Amino acid sequence: MVATSFTSNSDPARPRHDAPAPAPVKCGVPYALLMAVMLVVAFELFLHTVPRDRLIAYASDFGQYQAVRDHIALDGPAEIALVGSSQMREGVYMPTLTEALQQQIGRPVRVSNYALRGARVDVIDAVVRELLRQPAPPKLIVVGLSTRDLRALAPGMKTSEPDWPRLATFWTLGDFWRELRATGWRRTDDMPQVIRNYAGRASLALAHREMLAIWAKNLFERFGVRDEREPSPILGEPTFQHLGRRGERSISHGKLAPRRLMLNALPSYAPDKDAKPPGIMRERFTSLTDQLLAGGAPKAMIVEMPVAPDLQAALEKKKRLISAFDAQVRMRIDKTSIHYLPTRDQPFKPTNDDFSDLQHLNRPGAQRFATWLAGEIAAQLTEK
Repeated sequence: MVATSFTSNSDPARPRHDAPAPAPVKCGVPYALLMAVMLVVAFELFLHTVPRDRLIAYASDFGQYQAVRDHIALDGPAEIALVGSSQMREGVYMPTLTEALQQQIGRPVRVSNYALRGARVDVIDAVVRELLRQPAPPKLIVVGLSTRDLRALAPGMKTSEPDWPRLATFWTLGDFWRELRATGWRRTDDMPQVIRNYAGRASLALAHREMLAIWAKNLFERFGVRDEREPSPILGEPTFQHLGRRGERSISHGKLAPRRLMLNALPSYAPDKDAKPPGIMRERFTSLTDQLLAGGAPKAMIVEMPVAPDLQAALEKKKRLISAFDAQVRMRIDKTSIHYLPTRDQPFKPTNDDFSDLQHLNRPGAQRFATWLAGEIAAQLTEK
């Protein structure tokens, strides 16, 4: 009997002398990667040929926060810096203010309105810190403040706390560590924004990605670059809300019923809370005034921003919110160098005709307010 073999040429235990040798690994040049790097570098070089101010997009709400930061870094602070919320942003018609100031002080003057939509005293404090850390800070800082700015909740928040994502737009590493020590590890959520702040210094594409997005959108629409930025009060331009017939609208002739206007406005003042501003907002106001009173700080004014008469009466009726705001401000700045102008001491007495809604002045109202404010600013600049 012939023995049967249990092995074959396909047995993996036996080497196959006729199998082809494995192909050698080729280490070729990564042309695709090099091409991508070259395109990025070329695009960065192209952006360096574009005037830097053309890369700053005063567009979306968050883009406006970046625009304030970027204009301060690019041009340095203006001689006169206005800061505040949308009430200051819409409350001053910048062409009128600039023209009146130049006439009264007899020389050209650079005025910038750094006020921001949705800002409260926490954001105002951050913008002032950004202005004062520059080599040449403003000569005068005008803070537009209202009852809302010490009370309102940040967007999406159920309790009064700083608007951390927007604040982080202005943070350095030092600011981040200060907030981290004060509020705990939750602030690590904002570390990516701080990293982007620094990365933007090295890459124009990263720093000005909002403008690049606008360019890309317009490129598809018209095969060319068309500027869709809003007019910028940072550059002394009127705001978008004050242009054309839009700027002439008033609540006296509006389509919304007064009751509906009031229901839309009141929640931002947290009328169901205690009349005294929340502790975290008082802390931020203390930080703001400490900066304005520090040695070497510029002159400073706090101007209470007007609201429509109906809202003024409603806020005072509800737990005397305006009186509580006034008391908080005076407690911090009485007998200091900060000049305070509450609405009751202002000769500017707006009516419903001057407001586009209960909180924001229309163009005629903003022009009147700017004319009055120019006189107060001129007096501060010339006072020794």
